[in-house]
Amino acid sequence: MMTNKPVKNFGRQPTDSITKEHLEEFIATQDDFALELYAYSLARDLGFSAMHAGSYIDPVTGKARQFDVQANIDCGDDFHVYLAIECKALRPSYPLLVSQIPRIGAESYQDTVYSQGTMRAGIRHVAGAKRLDRAESLYPPNKYVGKALSQVGFNGEGKLVAKDSEVFDKWGQAIASCSVLVNSASLLNNNMQTKAKKSAVLPILVVPDGTLWVANYAERGALQEGPIQTNEAEYFIGQGHSIKENYNASFTVSHLHIVTKSGLNAFLRRLIKGGESAEHLKNMLY
Repeated sequence: MMTNKPVKNFGRQPTDSITKEHLEEFIATQDDFALELYAYSLARDLGFSAMHAGSYIDPVTGKARQFDVQANIDCGDDFHVYLAIECKALRPSYPLLVSQIPRIGAESYQDTVYSQGTMRAGIRHVAGAKRLDRAESLYPPNKYVGKALSQVGFNGEGKLVAKDSEVFDKWGQAIASCSVLVNSASLLNNNMQTKAKKSAVLPILVVPDGTLWVANYAERGALQEGPIQTNEAEYFIGQGHSIKENYNASFTVSHLHIVTKSGLNAFLRRLIKGGESAEHLKNMLY
């Protein structure tokens, strides 16, 4: 998805015409589009059904929004994985730092969606959410989990500064995109088949290689490790969505997966049919 971002200052004024040089600089350093195409192509190459740069209605604002990539795959045994992927072309000079602490038990969970046919008169199917707790989920207790995000770099005066607004916008879009996928998952079995179809819905933020760092803290605030570069991190979200097919049920997105370009490759391979993560979830659901 194309977004408005500040381009390198070439000593010109805001009213000056943009040249080929300016556009080349933007594409080389700040354009998300190439990263989106990589994520889209990778998902398709690994067997996912994927869409790139489509639109949806934000369930909170009611406004039309554009997603980067949405993907899903049938892992067998009536189990599906849905992915809401957003991309942010960070620079090594302005990387993302994830501050982490050990995950507590109350935040160690993952919701999955079920869609089940029914023979009841006037009702084609029922849908809802099933929660996997602690070791049943992909997010076991005591593993490090992100609680703060900061983009760190130097300002025009050479001082270190931090912000999170650009990354916040992107991961917020991934969470909003999940709401659409949750509703899609709730409709998987709407043809009066009685066997339930179950789905995991995961949001992912992709950044370039070399731009993701983590710092690990103890619960009381002492820095235990880092900062160190990494290719994958998990960030606690805990945001609920209503399920369109059952307004009495809700689905909570518990975590955001933050990965580099290389980390996305490794993560998706763990989710494809027969992969460790997908098999773990299937074993817990059946």
